[in-house]
Amino acid sequence: MAGTEFTDAERSRVAEIRIEPYGRVVPLQLADTELSLAPGDSSLTTCPTLYWTDGGAVAAWWLLAAGKRCPTRPSRPIQR
Repeated sequence: MAGTEFTDAERSRVAEIRIEPYGRVVPLQLADTELSLAPGDSSLTTCPTLYWTDGGAVAAWWLLAAGKRCPTRPSRPIQR
């Protein structure tokens, strides 16, 4: 199952962090993302991901290794 490496406590903490900028609960989705973890390295590593969308923007929080998280800032709104 996607995102199963996130603990319940980690998912809860990310949800809490999202309340501050949005002023409300923003639903989190679990996924797996393939990332290149080193510049110039073409190999991809599957990483558990929590992501959310709001107002056309998408943001994600990846679990990279024990104790290491890589949050992103919301991206530009998706042009449709």
